[in-house]
Amino acid sequence: MTEMLTPSISPAFMTTRARITPLNTLSAADLIASLRAASGSLGVSYDTRARMLQVIFAKLETETIGLAEGNGQAGIAPEIKRYVKGIYRTEREIAQEIDGLVREQVAECLKTLIPQDLQDEVAAQKTELGELRIKLHNSESRRANASLRSNQPDETLHDILMSNGAVSKHFPKSLKELFEIDGQ
Repeated sequence: MTEMLTPSISPAFMTTRARITPLNTLSAADLIASLRAASGSLGVSYDTRARMLQVIFAKLETETIGLAEGNGQAGIAPEIKRYVKGIYRTEREIAQEIDGLVREQVAECLKTLIPQDLQDEVAAQKTELGELRIKLHNSESRRANASLRSNQPDETLHDILMSNGAVSKHFPKSLKELFEIDGQ
């Protein structure tokens, strides 16, 4: 292992030959002794050096805790988060593009595999099924609304759907609102 020398006041004159070893092999006492020897040659007091080290260690500890907790206190964390969001956005766009291509391919395959008259019949049956669902919903809503009593005006009405399957924005929410429409 090579010896590393501490800097001196002037590079031409090496006043101290204190050996510096990696931090993971130093004990606390060795660290303090090394700092005292090095600070003497630099003209910095031990107490000043100790305070500087405490500040550095506190900053490192705060940044390390921030990284561990994932709260973005470290300088690189926001940049990493931005890249991750970009990757997710790109993956969503790719998935949407793939879905569109699959839909197009399936539509082309259906055209070649299923005759047009059968496709038209399926489309007509889907439309009829949608209309029947709306009629069933409205029938059930009328039956449920028929059981409501006028002495409970705040009772909620069951929705009646329009032919497009949506509820009108003018549809009353309660019996009270329904009776107010009749009075207008």
